[in-house]
Amino acid sequence: MRRVRWLVALVLLFTPGVSHAIRLDWSSGADTLTFTEATRAILVLRDDSAEVTLPPEWRLLWVGDSTEVEVVALDSLEICEGDTAQVSGVDGGKCKVVALDPADSTAVFESNEVTFNGGVSDPYPPVVLYASSSHPSTQFVVRAVGTGLGRVVGVMVHAPDSVWSLPSQITEQNDSTLTAVAEVYPSMPASVLRLTSEDGAIAVAPLPPDLLRAGIDPDFEALADSCRQNHCYYFDPDPNVYPKDFAFFYAIAPNPPRGLFHLFYIRNHKNVPPSSTTRSFGHAWSSDLRNWESDTSATVFSVSANAWDRAHVWAPSIVQVGPNYHMFYTGVDDQANPPTVIYGNQRIGYATTAAIDIGHATVWTRRSSPTYTVNHTGWARKDSTGSHRHQFRDPFIMADPDSVGRFLLFMVGEKEDADYAVGVARNEPGTLDVWRDLGFYRSTEYDYSGNGHTVESVTAFPDSAYPATKTSAQATWRLLFTHGINSPDDQTIRFSAKKLGPVLADTTLGPEEDRVWSTPATNLFSYLAGDSTAWGTYATEHLRVGRVDFLSTFDGAGILVSRMLWNGTNFTLLQPSVTAVGGESPSPESRVALRVIEALPGAGRLAFEINMPTRERVRLGIYDVAGRRVRSLIDDQVPAGTVRVQWDGKDQAGNAARTGMYFARLSGDFGRRVVRAAFIR
Repeated sequence: MRRVRWLVALVLLFTPGVSHAIRLDWSSGADTLTFTEATRAILVLRDDSAEVTLPPEWRLLWVGDSTEVEVVALDSLEICEGDTAQVSGVDGGKCKVVALDPADSTAVFESNEVTFNGGVSDPYPPVVLYASSSHPSTQFVVRAVGTGLGRVVGVMVHAPDSVWSLPSQITEQNDSTLTAVAEVYPSMPASVLRLTSEDGAIAVAPLPPDLLRAGIDPDFEALADSCRQNHCYYFDPDPNVYPKDFAFFYAIAPNPPRGLFHLFYIRNHKNVPPSSTTRSFGHAWSSDLRNWESDTSATVFSVSANAWDRAHVWAPSIVQVGPNYHMFYTGVDDQANPPTVIYGNQRIGYATTAAIDIGHATVWTRRSSPTYTVNHTGWARKDSTGSHRHQFRDPFIMADPDSVGRFLLFMVGEKEDADYAVGVARNEPGTLDVWRDLGFYRSTEYDYSGNGHTVESVTAFPDSAYPATKTSAQATWRLLFTHGINSPDDQTIRFSAKKLGPVLADTTLGPEEDRVWSTPATNLFSYLAGDSTAWGTYATEHLRVGRVDFLSTFDGAGILVSRMLWNGTNFTLLQPSVTAVGGESPSPESRVALRVIEALPGAGRLAFEINMPTRERVRLGIYDVAGRRVRSLIDDQVPAGTVRVQWDGKDQAGNAARTGMYFARLSGDFGRRVVRAAFIR
């Protein structure tokens, strides 16, 4: 066997026109070459007609016996730097050039074949010159154009870092084209097409992400405007149950394909001990955010036979990972020691599904063991077998904006010093089962948050000017978190804002001028200038669909969805207007105020406080979400100062009002004031 070293260079000859054929020859003009020692060989690619030119892009293919190829650049052949290769150990081989027809991206040009040292019989490897995808209905269709595709036996679409993969079924193929199909419900992100031939050769090509799918995705702007004019609010169908921690998500549902908003939430029974509740999630869905259907059976998602999540399941968070959805959640074990302890240790795991559908049609495949625990961190209190159980819960999962194919996992944990804080981890490349601890955000713990209550649900989102082309260092991000169900109603939600420059995963907190995250944390109710949407709310979730942002909140009765309106990097919430109630905004100088001071679930009453600068005749009434007056509370003169008024939960006829959302309207010569309150009987 001859083992010689040689160089191959490709020289291009151009003539005017549009090419319909190309020809490849050795520089001698022959289509075969024989050599026995180290040599330089030049291939000449030319059009096959005097009136045409070469395609703008092409691919040189070769097959050789015992060939090792290394692309090099030679000073003497600078014009061909990209088409020069150094080859070691060649017996026989063959070459050809393939290219797309400039006038038809589905047609392929192939040159004649040239050989050296007698050629070889082995086939050329498959080559993809062009790849595309389409996503009509729930069929994800990939198409490849190239050569050697008739010998492809396997088609795979996968993430750039292989954290997910999608096998696809070949439906059509010949030597130059191939079509494959897979059943996929969500819009697909940027990915890689991987083809495998019958002899194991591989060809790859990039695939762009899906755009919004016409006919399936709704008009998000219209939905947001609808929420401004109406009340986008969800109540559990059982009046004795109220939602708590929840996931707010948009997904494509099959049969027929349509876009739906989904809520997966903890179902709290107000008259049942906690030890026997929060053992399953409720599921609600809506196409317009106003009319909801629901499934509250334990078949949605419940505790399992696995020890780590056998007592309770809490705080779902959903993220799309390629063609599937992953729901991260908190599992609570039942291995309490001593047995009198109700709650066990808390850990984080996940389940997956290919489609988030309605009712029982959504099937979650769960893992038998947790994915992330306190023992993976360097800051949270470690696993305990004693009477003190660690707190490690409320995961929030999102794609890492600074690393394609990676994800960030936020969670709430109890530190060794008994303070609570929000931590963050990043998955290792290619897996969601191994996470690296990135530390905790000092701005969320007791010393910096401005509140000593237990930290709970967390979410993160950027300003509206943040496109996919930006890193998180180029945007203002906010980290929202709840300070416990027992916090004062005007202090339940706080947030820290990240300054420009550092990335989202940076947990650094240095001197005041170098702090990544603002401290102390900002009170959301104060930030929104006393907007009642942020009064007494917990478990806030952000959702961006299309170019529209929604913020959803749990308020002790149900889940309210509001549209966010951005002014640069600052936002407000657009509250719904109530028919026949009105609600002109007060002037900044006005000191007339109306606020809720009591709204306890199960109390059967609501209490309000009126602040008046002068004695004045006012009217105060209770209205339902349709704008109908339920009860008149005041129609008289009230003195200057503070007046407290209570509603006993009955309508004007003395009948008990139903559990739900109500509005109190105060009106007089000063204008109107409107506040929202959840009434739970």
